[in-house]
Amino acid sequence: MIVRRATEADASQLANLVFASAPNLLSLLFTRSPKVKALNFLQASLTNPQGQYGYANHWVIEIEQQLVACICAWSSDLPASFHQGTLASLVAFYSAEDLLKVIQRSEVLTDCIPQPTENEWCIGHVAVDDSFQRKGLGKKLLLTMQQQARLEDKIYLSLDVDCTNTAAISFYQKQ
Repeated sequence: MIVRRATEADASQLANLVFASAPNLLSLLFTRSPKVKALNFLQASLTNPQGQYGYANHWVIEIEQQLVACICAWSSDLPASFHQGTLASLVAFYSAEDLLKVIQRSEVLTDCIPQPTENEWCIGHVAVDDSFQRKGLGKKLLLTMQQQARLEDKIYLSLDVDCTNTAAISFYQKQ
């Protein structure tokens, strides 16, 4: 088992894991037609290092050359390149009309999700492939994020989770 930062070469496998972390939400945000779905956007975006859906802020667990788990993290002090990368990914993928719709939907969600404080290391896109669940990989990802938070001088880990995802809520409470 290898825990490491994601790379551009991971885009396709990582997109599937990220999508699995919140399929309903990501579909709502990024699907523009039955043929162009959220997964297409994620695959394109994860080939770039910067941005919310860039590979640079994702960590993965690799077992036998297969990505089986992922997590991402960010903090309140995001550089301009993060925001520019997010926008560049959206502009490269969507038409102007579709881009406006994505931004509008994203704004609604942003109002519902609290922004991290300066002391928080916020985690998201936590996913473990079904066949590798209950093997300690989620715990390993959280421990990796604790270490990363310390390196970034953050004293709290925070996350948002869908209130209907009782399995995830139970897991986080145990941790």
